[in-house]
Amino acid sequence: PQLDGQPQLDGQPDRHAQPAPPAPPQLPPHPAPQPKTTTATTTTPITRYIPKLMTAVSGQPRIDFDPITLACKGLLVEEARTNLLLRSEEFDNASWTKTSTTVAANAATAPDGAVTMDKAIVDNTVTSPSAWVAQAVTKAATATTYTLSFYAKAAEKGGFRIYVRDSATSANFAIVTFNISTGTIQTAASAGGTFTAASATVTDLGNGLDRCSLTFTSGTETGLSIRPIILNSDGTAFTGNGTDGIYIWGAQLEAGSGPASSYIPTTTAAATRAADVATMTGANFSNWWRDGEGTLSVDVSYAALTGTRTIISASNGTTSAHVRIITDGTIYAEVAGGAAGGVSANLGAQTTADKLTLAWQTDNAGACKNGGTVSTDTSVTAPVVSRFDLGSRNGSDR
Repeated sequence: PQLDGQPQLDGQPDRHAQPAPPAPPQLPPHPAPQPKTTTATTTTPITRYIPKLMTAVSGQPRIDFDPITLACKGLLVEEARTNLLLRSEEFDNASWTKTSTTVAANAATAPDGAVTMDKAIVDNTVTSPSAWVAQAVTKAATATTYTLSFYAKAAEKGGFRIYVRDSATSANFAIVTFNISTGTIQTAASAGGTFTAASATVTDLGNGLDRCSLTFTSGTETGLSIRPIILNSDGTAFTGNGTDGIYIWGAQLEAGSGPASSYIPTTTAAATRAADVATMTGANFSNWWRDGEGTLSVDVSYAALTGTRTIISASNGTTSAHVRIITDGTIYAEVAGGAAGGVSANLGAQTTADKLTLAWQTDNAGACKNGGTVSTDTSVTAPVVSRFDLGSRNGSDR
């Protein structure tokens, strides 16, 4: 006989089997979702969120972000720079002389979120190229490379010219014209007389704001005249009506190549931003570092650079023992294991942004740029090091 609960092998039903549950009720089919419609309540464009220009306190890393995509660009490491212009946010101040121009103070929101952006207005019946605000700067009697920059935003007018000349004569000058309605360079940078090597950049900051810069090399004159000028968007002149103008803020003149470094505000005197130093020493370093072999890999984009600059370095605090990647426009990977010197590999010219890698162990080293050809060496002495630096060498020289 079959055990209770087991099926009958002869096909007869088990007397202890439970009846099948009733079938669930059939529900009517769910209606397909219908698209929703909306009705616009305004035809006024919505202002985009604009990232706020911020100042980091001493000892806090400056993590930089793209102002449009908000993507993290990484740790910002800059050399020391000085803003030589006074009252960088106060064009209504007497430090800026006005020629057929009126300045309305605090007329718009500046990049730092404060309502401190001034409006420069061409006076009534005056032709615009003959109207400007200006500041005189004293300099040494040597040819010097400078970068001059302003934050600008279109108002009724959308043309913005940066013009700098020798204080003594207009024959020596550098000039560029921007269309700040479109965030483009309208007329390319040029130089004349003793001024040379003019170039320009414009950076879109969102919400109609641009940072416009002009880099040039002066002659041996001892004074400069800095002049922002208002134009039509296409770079042509117009006759002022006492109302039309543009918004400007954050004037900066710094010795050094461009593009402009991060903004340095000033009031009654020139101001200096100290060099960024990103260094790791002591147990913070030795807890993870292993002498004898290793790999350095870094993604880097280049801002204003002069001379030879260290990108990434591990050393003993001197130049005798280190592994590092440096650039002077051409990138070099170096390994030095002691007083006997070291080896250096030329990785080629730097581009806008590069991915660089250096790997080493005794008698075996390799380095490459952007995944390209690997430069190798078999005469390497692996160094013993005690510190790690980003953007500098031994925490001091860049």
